[in-house]
Amino acid sequence: MHAELEGGALRRLVCEPPLAAKVCRDELGGRALWLVSSGASLLEGDELTLSVSLSGGARLAVRSVAAQLVHPCPDGGRARLRIEAEVGEGCSLLWAPEPTIVAGAANYVSDAVVAVAEGGALRWQEELVLGRTGEDVGSIDLDVATAIDVAGVPCWRDGLGSHPGWRGPAVLGGARYLGTQVRAGAARPAGCGDGWLPLASGGEARRVLALDPADGRQRLARPR
Repeated sequence: MHAELEGGALRRLVCEPPLAAKVCRDELGGRALWLVSSGASLLEGDELTLSVSLSGGARLAVRSVAAQLVHPCPDGGRARLRIEAEVGEGCSLLWAPEPTIVAGAANYVSDAVVAVAEGGALRWQEELVLGRTGEDVGSIDLDVATAIDVAGVPCWRDGLGSHPGWRGPAVLGGARYLGTQVRAGAARPAGCGDGWLPLASGGEARRVLALDPADGRQRLARPR
């Protein structure tokens, strides 16, 4: 999927199965892009790319109508997702789809690359659920990464891989839910509230780990 917005106009929207998208006005006068699955995904062998480009003061919120399930990969292949976002000067992007659920025995690779221009605003939210109820989380093969730059300067570098010890106390501590929020560029507030940590290059971030995904989502949704 590729979407281009300039000011209040949608210049381009290209979607291919297994994804579809609908763009509408949001309550603040900007645009909301809703991601909809038009087929089963993410399956073994899938390679999906989501690309968003904002210019001319565009404001966009990206959401999804349902969680994204990464299915098991019984034949040793992988399911891949790449996210690319460009936020121009004076533009604003809220990225907050529903969680990605990685099923037991899945092999999932994901990377997100976000570039925010000087004067751009970004609110970025990621939610990851490891395993469905009763599944063996240890059977998951995982490699996810996020890189956010503001005005050409690294702002946020994050990642999680299923390497030795990743479920231990030094990383997840046995948690099945991992929720992350980042505010960068013009979206960063003057001071950090409870649970938020300042980033060296500006902006702030917070993280929620939980054994129960429902509890983790409630904690992530609490106001700052």
